[in-house]
Parts: sequence; structure tokens; C-alpha cells
Amino acid sequence: MGEVLANQTFIVRNTGRGTLSWSETDNMSWLGVTPSSGSLGAEDSQTITLNPDNCRVAGTTSGRIIVSSARETIHITVTRNCRAAPEPENVYGNIRCDTSTFNSITIEYSFSNGRNVSLFRGNTRINKWGRSSAFGNITDSGLNENTSYTYYLRNGRFSNSPLIDSVTCTTNFQQIFYRQKLSIRKFVRSIDRNTEWLELVSVSPGELIAFHIEVSSVGVKEVDSVVIRSILPDQIEYVGRLRLDGTPVVGDIEKGLNIGAIPAGGRKAMTFNARVNSKEAFKIGLTSLVSTTFVSGYHTKTVSDMVDVFAVRGVVAEIPTKIITGIINNRFIDFMFLPLTITLIILLLFRKYFLIITGWMEEKRRIITDSNAKKRLNRIRRLTMLNEKLD
Repeated sequence: MGEVLANQTFIVRNTGRGTLSWSETDNMSWLGVTPSSGSLGAEDSQTITLNPDNCRVAGTTSGRIIVSSARETIHITVTRNCRAAPEPENVYGNIRCDTSTFNSITIEYSFSNGRNVSLFRGNTRINKWGRSSAFGNITDSGLNENTSYTYYLRNGRFSNSPLIDSVTCTTNFQQIFYRQKLSIRKFVRSIDRNTEWLELVSVSPGELIAFHIEVSSVGVKEVDSVVIRSILPDQIEYVGRLRLDGTPVVGDIEKGLNIGAIPAGGRKAMTFNARVNSKEAFKIGLTSLVSTTFVSGYHTKTVSDMVDVFAVRGVVAEIPTKIITGIINNRFIDFMFLPLTITLIILLLFRKYFLIITGWMEEKRRIITDSNAKKRLNRIRRLTMLNEKLD
């Protein structure tokens, strides 16, 4: 089957003296006519090309072309004869599933003694070979995940050509995690002191704070059933005002809240308020409180992020005071000029005593030096006398 038919032509000629406008109509879906209309001057002509579709089955079909103008109509009968094409005998071949991913299947093929051998997925042709023998691999991409597909190796170009071999293969979703992926960022701020969103903040006992959680879909596919769960330490109590993208929602953020789907490249933000416990819950000094949030979705890995809340008891946290720490509250004068001036005054007032002490220390040093010299001289004398006796 599948005989290739050649194009045919005919000529439209204007034998009159005026302008001839013509058009064509036909009742054949298998025939193309180019052009289908035109305008000719006196004694002009135009070639019309008939483009028949190639044969799919053997047999004869016919139809009629009507070429009409304002003064005349011409009927042309067209017949298409399709002959049965002899199939080669002893066509050998086979196909099998080689490898598969979440959206592709690789088929291993081999055949010999064929003609226009083609590979089909269902009724869709995905490859055609122009030679009689071939072997190798071909990958069919853009498929649905976890889905079965049947492939047909046929001796011909059409979905009803003689079957050589067939096989059913299935995609898998082992690599879905690479297509669907989440990321998370978490921030905290003090509401009472109106601080910015930060990754850590210092607070006083009893202070009202807020948490902000951003969840993004950074894969190439939408993530369904995204669940957020935020764990608060014992010294921080959830107080409400739970909002998703600014809209109030109802749920338990500490047990887990489903925020729906996030499209690829999309983002959702969750905020809620909490209060730090009273000072009785903390020791004097600094206490580090860590709040961790976990996010997961359908066919994604769980991701997490945390923020630090430093509770300070016994000191005023981040509040400037008006306590004067110097004589005139000027650092240069208080800590450099005045100390040097006082030191000079002390030196001038007690200069006499400093000189006496210095003279006494110098005399003491001289006495010690003379004493050490005498001791060394006596030692040398004794050694000399000992040597003389030995001689």
C-alpha cells in the first residue's frame, strides 16, 4: 500500500478580448488545486496544478472540478487509481523497551529487508527509516509520567501498514523530585518595637513578635498539596493573626497547614503572630529560642528554615538611655584630655619626692653593682691561689 502519485496539470486560457476572472470548486478531499482562482487578460493563460494525496489503500476514486467565470462553466472529471503495492517477503525486525524516565522512553530497534519502515506510538508516527535495514535506539520525549505507551514497528509509512513487532513501555517518576521542588525563607520581627523582617531578633520577655514564611516553587512543574508546619519553642506562644498572602485563613500552623498548589515559579507567603513568655520563664541574661518551619508538597522533598529569637532578661534590650557616663559626656575630654592633665599635675606636685626616690634607687643600684663586682674578684683570687698550690 501507499503508492506515490505524481502531480498533474491543466491550462486555463482567455480566448476573448476582455479580462477573464475565474474560480475553481471541487468535491474531492484527497485533491489539492493550485491556484484555485485567478484573473487573465486577453489571450493570457495560466497553468493549474493538481496535487493528489498518496494512496493509502488500493482502489479507484473520482471527482469533479468546476472552473467557472461570468460567462462560462467547465466541468473536469478527475480519477485516482491506486494499485496494491507488493510487500517484501521475510521482513525481520523487533523492538523492546530500553530505558525510561519520568517523561521519556527509549526504544531499541532492529529490522532488515523492509521498505519505509516506521515506528508508531499508537497511531502517531515518531520515526521513519528510508533504508531496508537498521538498528539502534530512539528516544520518545514529552510523555506523561507513570503512563504506559504501546509502540508498533510497521513495514510502511501508515498506521495500518503491516506490523513487524510491538511492545508496551511505561514511564516512571523516579526523577519527579528534579521537576517539582520547593524552597523556603523564614523571617521574624518585633511588633512592639516595629523592627524590620530579619533572620534573628533580640526581644524582651512578654514582647509581641511576628513570623513571615515565604514558600517558592523553583522546579519546572506545579507543586500540589503544599503543607507548612512551624515549630515554636516552649517560651514562645502562638497568638493568631494567621494570614496567607495577606488573606486571613483558619488552621493550625504548628500541626501543619495545607496551602494548596504553587505553580512553577510561583510563591506564597504565610504570616502569624506570637508572644514571648513573661520574664519568669527566663534566666538572667540571654536565652536563644529557635523556631523551625518545615514545608513539603506532593512528589517533593521536605525543606526547612529557622530563625533565632534572643530573649534578654535583666538588661534593657536595644533601648537607648540618658545615663551620663562621663564628667561632661564628651568622650575625647572625659577619656583622654582630663586623664593626661591630672597625671601632669600629680607629677608637678610630687616632683621633689620623685627625684628623691629616683636618687635612692640609683644609689641602691650602684651598691648592688659594686657588691657583685667584689664577689667576682674574690672568686677569681681563690681560683688563682688554688692553681698555684696544685703547681
